[in-house]
Amino acid sequence: MFLFNPSFSFAALGPNLIANPSFETGTTLPASWEFVLDGTGNKATAVYPVAGIDGPRAARINMTVYKGTGDIFWMPLFSNVTAAKQYQFSVYTRSNASTVIIATYRKSNGSLSYQILATLPKNEVWTQFTRTITIPTGVTQIKVQALIKGVGYQEVDGFTLQEITATPPPPSPSCTLSLNPTSILQGATSTLTYISANTTSGSIN
Repeated sequence: MFLFNPSFSFAALGPNLIANPSFETGTTLPASWEFVLDGTGNKATAVYPVAGIDGPRAARINMTVYKGTGDIFWMPLFSNVTAAKQYQFSVYTRSNASTVIIATYRKSNGSLSYQILATLPKNEVWTQFTRTITIPTGVTQIKVQALIKGVGYQEVDGFTLQEITATPPPPSPSCTLSLNPTSILQGATSTLTYISANTTSGSIN
């Protein structure tokens, strides 16, 4: 009996929709990003560039005073999306304060809504966060931010937002066996050959 292990792939990721996703373009500030410091009494500074993990550059925030409210983060541009479709978001972070990942949705009439995707504990080793996002009804644009929530530092790099696209299943695996010669006397030998397609491995039992 010939056994085979097929190789299947039913989903793929589209291109990255985030502009300057790894902060590689910029001088004193990264292109297509804005540093946001919100909240009464909060004090923070933006540092750019710093050493990154997804390329040479990343972006940093140094928070010296945090009053418990307000949002402090690097803000990307909005990306165009399609309602009801799924997108994979990911980002690398490292920080000695907690980080909140928030999605901002915008409808065609300009109205905004927000969704907290995760709260990440402090971690001073570069760590990638990944989440699948289903776009709500009526939403045409999205941006995802990593907010620092406490005194300390935060570094971010490697933002991605990619549509999850369905791909057709591959052709069914097949294997053709042949013997030469096709019949032999007891004690003689014959050569077995096979041709396989759409498999990664096989065995004969």
